[in-house]
Amino acid sequence: MIETMKTMTPEVYENKRNELIALLGEVIKDAPAIEGKTRDELDATIDRLKRNSFEIVLVGEFQGGKSTTFNAMCGREISPMGIGIKTSACKISAQAIAADQEEYVELRWKTDEELTETIWGLLVAHYSEDPEALKYLYKSSWDLKENDPLFSPLSDVTIYDLAEKALASEWENYERNKTAYKRERLEILKIATPMLQYCRSKELKKLRKQRKVSIEALKHLVAFPLDWDSRWSENSGQTKWSFNEIIFAFLGEVQCYIHCDNLERLGCVITDCPGLFAGPWDSKVAQEAMMGADAILYLLRGDKTTGEKELEVLKHIHNGQQEHKLFFALNAKGCSKAHPTNLVGNTSIRREVVTAIKVCGVEIENESELPVFNPFLAFASRCKSGNGQKLGKVLTMYLDVDVFDSKQMANIHRLLSDRDALYHASDFPSILDRVEAFIISHKARSILITHGSGKVMSALNELRSNLMRKEKLAAETKEIVEREVQIRRERLKNFQQLVLSGVQTIVTDQISRQIVVDDFFKQVYMNRVNDYTTSIVSVVEENFNSENTALTTLVKGMAKALKTNKEQRGEIIRDTVLKSFNWINVIGAEALRNNVELAISGWLTNVLNGKNRAFKETYEKKIYQLKEFVLKKWKEELKDDQLNFLGGLSFDFPLEVFLPSIDDSQVDAKNVGKAIGGTLCARVLIEIGTYVAAMVSTIITSVIITQITMPGIGAIISALLGMIVAVPILVAGEKLNNFIGKKLTAYLSKKLPDLLRNNFYDQKETIVANAEDALIVKMVQSMNSSCIDEMERQSETFERHVDEALKQKSLAQEKQQQIAKEAEEVRVSQIEPVQARVETFHEGLKEYLTI
Repeated sequence: MIETMKTMTPEVYENKRNELIALLGEVIKDAPAIEGKTRDELDATIDRLKRNSFEIVLVGEFQGGKSTTFNAMCGREISPMGIGIKTSACKISAQAIAADQEEYVELRWKTDEELTETIWGLLVAHYSEDPEALKYLYKSSWDLKENDPLFSPLSDVTIYDLAEKALASEWENYERNKTAYKRERLEILKIATPMLQYCRSKELKKLRKQRKVSIEALKHLVAFPLDWDSRWSENSGQTKWSFNEIIFAFLGEVQCYIHCDNLERLGCVITDCPGLFAGPWDSKVAQEAMMGADAILYLLRGDKTTGEKELEVLKHIHNGQQEHKLFFALNAKGCSKAHPTNLVGNTSIRREVVTAIKVCGVEIENESELPVFNPFLAFASRCKSGNGQKLGKVLTMYLDVDVFDSKQMANIHRLLSDRDALYHASDFPSILDRVEAFIISHKARSILITHGSGKVMSALNELRSNLMRKEKLAAETKEIVEREVQIRRERLKNFQQLVLSGVQTIVTDQISRQIVVDDFFKQVYMNRVNDYTTSIVSVVEENFNSENTALTTLVKGMAKALKTNKEQRGEIIRDTVLKSFNWINVIGAEALRNNVELAISGWLTNVLNGKNRAFKETYEKKIYQLKEFVLKKWKEELKDDQLNFLGGLSFDFPLEVFLPSIDDSQVDAKNVGKAIGGTLCARVLIEIGTYVAAMVSTIITSVIITQITMPGIGAIISALLGMIVAVPILVAGEKLNNFIGKKLTAYLSKKLPDLLRNNFYDQKETIVANAEDALIVKMVQSMNSSCIDEMERQSETFERHVDEALKQKSLAQEKQQQIAKEAEEVRVSQIEPVQARVETFHEGLKEYLTI
């Protein structure tokens, strides 16, 4: 009869985790002899089980309930929330600590280089046509030394002056035409202005020394001023801010250590993630947070359809190959005004959201995968402070309740008087259940076994072996011990050589390498052609609608063309158009490179996290098979080890894949990206530019010839050529831009997939070679290095055992006998009993998890 494995449900997982925590606490209590390395291992395991095993990143749009959800998870207001309150663009994380520890917050302030990075998009956009300024701003990757920051410090005199000029000019541009100024660019401009004012101040220098604050003090550091938007709208670039009002702009990262039942139950870190696409800094912080997290909880608005920005974020996650981390929730605010406790939500909106998610390439079955909850109700029900009257007012406003409807108000009062009813009305418990289920499905084995009972058993076994060696040493002569040492040293060396030889065979296997390289090319390039097309078309379309310099250049060229003869006219127009629309090549290439680098980063992350099938089925599978063989042989080797010199050593160690940090991996990504950079731009984007030139030339030539017989178009050309007043030019430009833009995006959508696919295929050899040099070789070398490092640690442990043994044998026999007796007493009365209890727990997990 075949026995099936039992299901590891949230209830079972929580019970097992709590059981293991309690058991390890008893181990420490019942075995006081456990100290040093073994005690540290036990403490670390308990700590890991309680809090720091799993990170969940919250993602969502501004004012979408993200901070409220974060606070509901934490059980109190940590991240400021409310109508119109923005929070800092830094990453705010929270994790549980033991009840007897004091709560605190660790702060990391942005460096001067990171301040430059925060406003980088604004600086580069402003000086895009100033090569001298760009020399100071740019640091080429090949000019950088190891550990050099990529950006120059904002406090540097030259960078500061460039930033000051850029900001003054940008505010002038904004005042000249507020409606045409991009919102994202304006948001960066608002941050940059007070940041520049204080980046070299004594206040900032003093503040950076503050590394630890209370939970209560945090909310004043991360929140934007309440009148942030209104004051900017009144005075624009002349708006003045005190240093205390803009502290949030200088924060880099916040780590909160709190007492929290939710986080202790889940055993996870929860992170409030800044928004993508608000600026380069925000995007970098958010992207790194999502890449590094174990799960991404995507919070969507339940009272409206999914917006373009939300779809961009979903596409970003998809392009980075991280959709396996995604799970969703809908904020029920405004879903059901008449019944504030009915959180079913608008079914049609849920259906539309599912459709939008699928369009982004993310797999989701139906609206049942979009649980609806109300984060504010959840937060209010567990809020540890605040008076009921104020809470009632906020609750009424948040739920959009009609205060003249007695039934609705009666419902509000009932909820306020019964916090448990409020909590369950929020349907927040179901969200916690989903989070816990996600953790279990992804991390149960790692938490309970790999970093739980398995780790503890290994530590206890080493301690037991050390004690047994002390016992047996007293009964042997020094000569026998020295002979045993020599024999065991040679056996260990030979056995290690066997393991290293096996690992070397695996990492140098050409078939495995070819499979992984092919997977890299397929996953990063060929499978993402449609995603890259969408991104390029999107960025070209967005910039086309706001590109003014192209029209100016176009108008001047047309004016010049009209003054020449027919033979020269066509050539002048073609050159003018190429010059006017050359920016398409630049931004198209940049969009492509950015997305390729994102895909490479995602591929690497998946390899490191064991989510890449090709890598698992080649290197990881073979390593696992080698470990099984090694462990079996090692048990045979231990049978006649009378003095236990080898007994505390284990060959059940992780052979991990190590790569540089994601930052460094991005540098590798850029190197790999160069394989498609120049040639691709030349072959794909120049073809697009030529198409635009031909199309616009045809339009303009046609207009010039027929302007007498077609008064409508003639008026447009007259307005453009005459450049008499701004309004006619803008109207004419808009009409021409719209026409060209529609034609271009249609052409791009149709032609780009095949162009990209063909170019990728043509350059496969170069791409694969670069990827192999920059990535694959490093990955397999790191596996080999991790094995060598483990062998060295093992040899060091063995030699330490030898030194201890020889030191014991140098003592008087009476003293040796005393040491042996004490060791036996500790082993029998303390270590073996608790070891047996841990082994029993470990065996019990076999019902639920593969061991």
